Amino acid sequence: MKRERALSGTRGAAGRGASPAARGGHAGRAAAGGQGAGRLSHYAAGGGVRMVDVSAKPPTYREAEARAFVALRPAVLAALGRNPKGDPLEIARIAGIAGAKRTAELIPLCHTLPLSRIEVEARWARGGVRLTSRVGTTAATGVEMEALTAVSIAALTLYDMCKALDHGITIRDVELTRKSGGLSGDFRRPPQGKRLRRRA
Repeated sequence: MKRERALSGTRGAAGRGASPAARGGHAGRAAAGGQGAGRLSHYAAGGGVRMVDVSAKPPTYREAEARAFVALRPAVLAALGRNPKGDPLEIARIAGIAGAKRTAELIPLCHTLPLSRIEVEARWARGGVRLTSRVGTTAATGVEMEALTAVSIAALTLYDMCKALDHGITIRDVELTRKSGGLSGDFRRPPQGKRLRRRA
């Protein structure tokens, strides 16, 4: 009950005298420091959740990219080319494309979007396989979740293809790397090395 009152109070404060960040919207997000700042839009009155109504927003071209890494032992990497199920990297890539198309069925509050572009790549890397995705749409909301779902499903598929050799396979570094379009503007994740130096 206290939590509901606190959430209601926050929403009420987002009107008169509230800061631009509390009011939300494009100006609020910009004043709060850019991407991702401002109020959460999936909360409904009373503290419940809702699918955000985007019917008033014009359809524009939006794009998002994501990546993930599947860490594999050297013995598993060496055996990938001899997998009796088929080429694990190609099957993971196709699974990622299929996963992006079904994001709205997997993530409860996501909108069903007409995807105009889905690219998934699976590449050998030092210590494992690097998965990347790029998804595009012309719609009233973005495709960040579709891009993240693509690499996540691809990573899980790669695990399934290789689990007979090692149940200790690790999936890590699932992250959005870039987005463009929409009121919140563009986002680009800085290279990992720069992030580490900034924290130091």
